[in-house]
Amino acid sequence: MEKRIALMAFCDASGVFAEHYQSIGVISGTTEILCKLRNDMLKILTDLGMSEIKFSDIKKLDSREFQAAWRFFTESINNYIKYHNVRADVLTWYTADSRHSTPGRDDIENLGRMYFHLLRNIARRWGITSWSIHIDKNEKVDFDVLRECLNSKIYQIDTGQFPEIIESLEQLKELEVVKEISEVESHEEPLVQLADLFAGVAHFSNEKGTECCEWLVTYGNPAQESLIDLNSIGSNLGEYSKSEECRYCLIGKINELCKKYTLYVSLKGEKRLQTKKPSSPMNFWTYEPQGDYDKAPTS
Repeated sequence: MEKRIALMAFCDASGVFAEHYQSIGVISGTTEILCKLRNDMLKILTDLGMSEIKFSDIKKLDSREFQAAWRFFTESINNYIKYHNVRADVLTWYTADSRHSTPGRDDIENLGRMYFHLLRNIARRWGITSWSIHIDKNEKVDFDVLRECLNSKIYQIDTGQFPEIIESLEQLKELEVVKEISEVESHEEPLVQLADLFAGVAHFSNEKGTECCEWLVTYGNPAQESLIDLNSIGSNLGEYSKSEECRYCLIGKINELCKKYTLYVSLKGEKRLQTKKPSSPMNFWTYEPQGDYDKAPTS
């Protein structure tokens, strides 16, 4: 049997269950490329005297946290994502839609199902291969169930990639797509931190997308909704908080880079970060209920 390429995925979520929007971010690629990306992210943290960057800590334009996030985004998009050798996928869902406005909704079980939808989608994009998945330790997801579901369902979506006749359980085991799902400490893994940042901007762009577009028209390029001069802002905050301005800056920069490299990301149309072409390596995806039957699990 042909040996399959080993890939890795690093995951984190943004948003608390009481909020209207929740997001999951996943950074994926080959082991070799992600090791290089990790080293680049680690160098940024070392340069700034930090061990961890979290989206929730970005509150001031002149802070280390803002600079770290800015550099994480520009480095990952400029030197990796634009070359299609790393994917950044973010799934966001609205907790008041027809699927999630179910009495007694089980948010932890639902989080696991959303991880399943996103990771299965990513596996389709890369093609069937051998995966190890690493999720922030704070996530309360049943990893055994998630791994079992991914392995069983991924076979169903593209069995044509496995023309061999499966003659034994040992041979079936060799075909397992997800070899490992493990917990990692976010402060020890820069790629989980990068996943948190992408999940954070997606979550925030859904919460404050209209305000973000208005701010970027005022302080950025109206045609591109991107930032022109970082040094020219901050003195006329008015109705915007400092933390909001930081995040508008970051969203504007991501939008600018995605347009520059034709990554099919839109901000203005949906008033949120949204990818028009899901095969793009920068994929902001909003979950849409599949029908009346599609309901969140209940406790």
